[in-house]
Amino acid sequence: MPIRNVLSSDQLLISVVAGGVTTGVIEGIVPSKVIRAMPNIGIVIERGGVTAIAPGSRTSNDDVKRACDIFGSMGRCIVVNERYMDAITAISGSGPAFMALILEALWEAGLLLGVPTDISWELAVGTLETSTELLKFRRPWEVIEEVTTPGGVTIRGGIKVAEESGLRGGLIMRMIEETARRGGHEISQEIEMNIRSKISD
Repeated sequence: MPIRNVLSSDQLLISVVAGGVTTGVIEGIVPSKVIRAMPNIGIVIERGGVTAIAPGSRTSNDDVKRACDIFGSMGRCIVVNERYMDAITAISGSGPAFMALILEALWEAGLLLGVPTDISWELAVGTLETSTELLKFRRPWEVIEEVTTPGGVTIRGGIKVAEESGLRGGLIMRMIEETARRGGHEISQEIEMNIRSKISD
């Protein structure tokens, strides 16, 4: 039985469909109130996730609170305007994979420089954890300033190479931009067409 046949207007449907399927599209299919949610993989760790939710046109403040209570039990819940959801999916939803790439690169760089595997891994993970804690209370440029000494190895080595290769303004931003574009346009159209075809069957 199609789900639209078992939902009523006083029920709340929370969509975690990735790929930019909007609340408007879902509201055109079902009679219920709709909230769109984008949790990241951190929800598999107790209170480790972050979830953005976007209310549909039929929802009340109580509906939003109910949704945030659910996702808040697994981490943080942020209420956003739906127009930001594609970008949020790229930053928060896909972000753990990108951070894992960076962590893996730190680890492998240690191996390249002759550091034993287990020590390199422990240092890489510890560095990521320390950086995360620092960045809860400091802006990125403040941490960079604290670590970097004039004419020192950080600025003359890593930061110089990163800027010359376009790591920040080029590669990383392009990764996020392309992920958002892919999710917000191409995949959303594919999923929406698939949903509508199943409804018409």
